[in-house]
Amino acid sequence: MVTIFSPAKLNLTLRILGKQPNGYHDLCSCFLKLPCWEKLTIRQKLDSGDCDQIKVLGARRIEGENILIKVLQEFRSKGWNIPKLDIVLWKTAPPGGGLGAGSGNAAALISWIEGISGRKVKVEDKASIGADVPFLSSRYNCAIVGGIGERVIVGDVKLQSHFSKLILIPKWMSFTKKAFELVDKLGIPGKNEEDKACQEALDLVKALNSGEKVGFLPNDFSYVLINKYPSYQFFFEHFKKTGANAWGISGSGSSCFALFEEPSAAYLSAEALNNVEEIQSIIVME
Repeated sequence: MVTIFSPAKLNLTLRILGKQPNGYHDLCSCFLKLPCWEKLTIRQKLDSGDCDQIKVLGARRIEGENILIKVLQEFRSKGWNIPKLDIVLWKTAPPGGGLGAGSGNAAALISWIEGISGRKVKVEDKASIGADVPFLSSRYNCAIVGGIGERVIVGDVKLQSHFSKLILIPKWMSFTKKAFELVDKLGIPGKNEEDKACQEALDLVKALNSGEKVGFLPNDFSYVLINKYPSYQFFFEHFKKTGANAWGISGSGSSCFALFEEPSAAYLSAEALNNVEEIQSIIVME
C-alpha cells in the first residue's frame, strides 16, 4: 500500500475571454498550487477479476462518478496495464468549492500510474480528464493558464513562497456550469484579451512580491457570486481589517481566501471567524 498526496489550487486572477461554439469558455487565470491538500492510499488487489473500489472519507460524499474511476477507465481503454485497485480518498474540500480538488485527486493518481508504468501521459490526455489536471500534475507552483484552463501560458511565475494562505469554505456550493450560466446571463464588465489578462496577472504577482497590499483580486465570477451571497463582503472586510495583502474568490467559487505575509496574522484572522455561521471550514496553509 502507498500513500500519495493530492494538490489543489487557488486562482489569484481569473478573466473570462469569451465563449466557444461548444459552450465552453476561454479564460486566462493565474493558478497557485496548494500541495498536499488531500491524500490517497492505493493498494493493488490480488485478484485481477475484482472491481476497483474507492472509499471516500472526510468531507461530504461525492455525487455521481468519482473522477478517479474516470482516470482508470480512460487509461485502461488506451491500453495501459493498470491493476485493479483499492483506493481510500481523504477529502478536505467538498465539490463546488472552486479549488480544483477533484482534478488534484486525478492528477495525483495519474502521476502514480506514470510511476508504476514508466510511461508519460500526454497533456491532452490529462486535459480530457479535467481542465485543471495538466497544471496540477505539473512541476509548476504558480502559472498563468489559458484555454479552458488546460494550456500553460507562463509556467514559472515567481510568486514568493512566504505567503500564508487562509482559505474559507462556506456552507454553500458553487458549481462551475451554473456560475458560467450566471455570467452569460448578466455579462462581465469590459472585454478581456489574453495578452492583457496575462500582463495583469504578472503585474499583480510583482506587486505581491514587493510587499504591496493589493487588496481584492480580479475574478470575473466575483460580481455574480457576491450578488448572490453577500457574506463575501463581510469576509473581505474582515481580511482587510486583519492585515491581508490580498483576498478574493477561487475559481467559480464557493471558496474564498486571503494571503498574509505574517503567519500569525493569518491564524488570528482565522480564529476570529471560528463562530461565523456561514463558514463550513477554515484552513491555514503556510
